[in-house]
Amino acid sequence: MRTLYLTRHAKSSWKYPDLDDRNRPLKKRGESDAQIMGKLLRGKGIMPSLIMSSPAKRAYDTACIFAETLGYSIDKIEQNDTLYFSGMPQILEVIQQTNSSHDDIFVVGHNPDTLDLVNNYSPIDYENVPTAGVACIQFEVDNWSDVTLQNGIFRWLDFPSAHR
Repeated sequence: MRTLYLTRHAKSSWKYPDLDDRNRPLKKRGESDAQIMGKLLRGKGIMPSLIMSSPAKRAYDTACIFAETLGYSIDKIEQNDTLYFSGMPQILEVIQQTNSSHDDIFVVGHNPDTLDLVNNYSPIDYENVPTAGVACIQFEVDNWSDVTLQNGIFRWLDFPSAHR
């Protein structure tokens, strides 16, 4: 069994309009929302064996907050350019290329790609994956390379506003 946690980055700041999109930081609320979700996941006993993140500052900072809260080493977070607005098929390829020594992985990225993947597996057609939202999808496969758009089992979607 493989478990994928698809995570949208936490709330970002638009305070600095001259910043390139990749460099936009988290808002204070984004930081606190990521901590809320990290604590919720820790309370469920969830511990990733791998966290992969878009290189965008808001996504990487979200991944770092999750890592700190879950007791995962920040140094082990893998940044992957493909997770920055490349589209659902390319993100699926990143997942399929993951080493099978990892059973539980977090992928921290952006909408619409995160939403597209969630909706692909979910029986509900979500309009949005809220910022700092996390979806859990499981696959009854031995290797990540065997993951397809057809064989995931949607378990849940949770987000910070449900816990404020």
